[in-house]
Amino acid sequence: MLKLDLGCGQYKRGEDYIGVDKFVDSGVKAHLGALPFKENSIDAIWSSHALEHFPMGEINGILKEWNRVLKPLKRAIIQVPNFDYVARYWFTGENRQWAEMMVFGNQAHEGEFHKSAFTANTLRGDLEAAGFEVLRVEYVWNHSQETLQAVAQKKLVIKIV
Repeated sequence: MLKLDLGCGQYKRGEDYIGVDKFVDSGVKAHLGALPFKENSIDAIWSSHALEHFPMGEINGILKEWNRVLKPLKRAIIQVPNFDYVARYWFTGENRQWAEMMVFGNQAHEGEFHKSAFTANTLRGDLEAAGFEVLRVEYVWNHSQETLQAVAQKKLVIKIV
């Protein structure tokens, strides 16, 4: 089985995944909108906190590329920051620095700037426009149930399956 971890940076999901990242040598060094894989050749896609690093105008093309390489009826799991929550937290939360990092990225290098924001509805719409069938949307973490210390470990995400 060929499984991709798209935009994995230096932390690949698992040994059974091929890491793909333009900025970090984690397996395959490639832009996520130009994958070096044949059409319908990939069994699974995992992408966590990668899509927000691309300009809004590139999102549709990137998602179409992911759909191109994914075999029919196979699964992609895509996680992004939940901008609905981040925007509210910006105004009312205790840790503005965390909110700024979620909006703008950590900016450690060119690949660590956030350029797009997603809500469950906008990501669903983007995925459907690119040809994906969205089966489930889940909120992975709710800030009110965790401490700020846990934020760095778990991150607030929308998970689209």
